[in-house]
Parts: sequence; C-alpha cells; structure tokens
Amino acid sequence: MEKTLKYYKENAESYISTSLHYDMSTNRNFFEKYLKENSLILDLGCGSGRDSFHFAKKHKVIAIDPIEEFVSSVKKKGIEAYVGDAETLSYENYFDGIWACASLLHVKEENLEKSFSNCYKALKKDGVMFCSFKYGDFIGYENDRYFIYLDEQSLKKYIGEFKIIDVMIIQDEIRKDELNWINVVLKK
Repeated sequence: MEKTLKYYKENAESYISTSLHYDMSTNRNFFEKYLKENSLILDLGCGSGRDSFHFAKKHKVIAIDPIEEFVSSVKKKGIEAYVGDAETLSYENYFDGIWACASLLHVKEENLEKSFSNCYKALKKDGVMFCSFKYGDFIGYENDRYFIYLDEQSLKKYIGEFKIIDVMIIQDEIRKDELNWINVVLKK
C-alpha cells in the first residue's frame, strides 16, 4: 500500500485536475436509485472530491481519503473530509450509503475482507454500498499502484455479511479501452 500512497501523493495535483471532470453519471445513477432523499453518504476514497460534490447537491456527505492533499482540496470546497481509509474505518450504524468508487481496489487482498466488514458496521440497517473494481483476475502492481481485480464470483469471498443487490459490468468510460469494470451495490 505504501507504494500506492506514494504514487497518489506525488501525483495529487495532476490527479485532482484530471479526475475532477470525469463523467461518472452512469455509476452514480446506478447507486443513487437505492438511496433515500437526504441520505448521509460516506465517500470512501474521495480522491478529487468529484463525487462528493455531486452527492452534496442532494445529500449530506462525509469524505475520507488516506491522501492529505485530496482531503485538503475537498475541505476547501466545503465538504466535511478526513484522512482515513476502509481498513481503519470505525463508524457504527452511521451512514445510509457508502460510495467506494475505484478505491477498495487498492486495498491489499489480505485486508479486503476486514475493509468490507468495517463498511458493513458503518452502515445503518438496510444501508447500501457502491463499490467498483477492475474486472478480472489479477492481484499486483500496475504503474506503481497495487490493484486487485475482481469478478462476480471472487467478490463474494470478501464481502462478508453484505448481500449483492445489483451488478453492472461496463467498459472503462474514461480510457475507452478494453478494460471492464464491475460495479456492485451491496446491502446491509
């Protein structure tokens, strides 16, 4: 994880400027259809804050990220944000929804089940969680970052008590290449 964190720290400014404008409406719509009005959402691994800013128009948002530069940037734009990650998440029965868009895919395999368990505890009864992973069967480093790719079957190994309520497999909307993503909505 240290190598991945180092990558994002060193590239924080460019990451914020490029990712802030990615169109993630397909993913957000996929998640939002399961949310109630005025939900409290945790943006887990908020990065540039792109999705926090979107959700804050209709919901209350708390953002966390292990990268201080991301947290500072998001705070400057009025979102409540903290340094943290899924592995150390300690909320209990607090959120209506958790948005983990392309963030848990950087959690080391041996810590992924615990991270999902922490998210489960953080959700209120009947709370929902969105998560996305690169689709496939790979665990290791690419471009100085750790990734775990999952599919419908391998995901089940890590989610613990969560129930899968929806799955959407889509082509990468940013790079428009051969890469597919598995997007999942889980329910407590």
